[in-house]
Amino acid sequence: MSNNAGKSTSVRLTLFGVGLFLVFIGLGVLFNISLAETASRVFTGTISIIIAIAGLGAIGTAFFMNVREGWSRAYWFVLGVIYLALAGAIWDNPGATAEFITVLIAGLFVLAGLVKFVMAYLNQHRTPYWGLSAVMGIITFFFGVFVLAHWPAISMPFIGMYVALEILSTGLNMIMSGLAYE
Repeated sequence: MSNNAGKSTSVRLTLFGVGLFLVFIGLGVLFNISLAETASRVFTGTISIIIAIAGLGAIGTAFFMNVREGWSRAYWFVLGVIYLALAGAIWDNPGATAEFITVLIAGLFVLAGLVKFVMAYLNQHRTPYWGLSAVMGIITFFFGVFVLAHWPAISMPFIGMYVALEILSTGLNMIMSGLAYE
């Protein structure tokens, strides 16, 4: 029984420690705009590398795996070449990639805000917290509108801040999980 208690304490401390580290990193990026822009470039560079690896994997599948002859091999080869071209374009112009990702995410915020608001309104008789959900929908909607209104100038800082908020929320979630772990 003491072995389980030791393991539980170890898991709790690990979750709490990693969470605290992520909160520290997230706050650092969030309050340092140049670091946020660097995070954006790292993010787009990482996307480029992942797509390039997928392209090489597809080309490798075309030549080295046991796929059927003909169209199947051609499919994998063409897919790999497309992936490599896309990775090169992203690597060559991370600014345009950031602008595209910013518009995509802002559009999703607008749509998600509308859906949250409508769902909160439709479920107002089923949950006592429907008003909070409606307010969160309105905030999400207007945040998306704000980002779209300031696009493309906000692209690089936005992605960095978005990544920072994601790191921060993951860290807070890990801290809470560590505190709640039994």
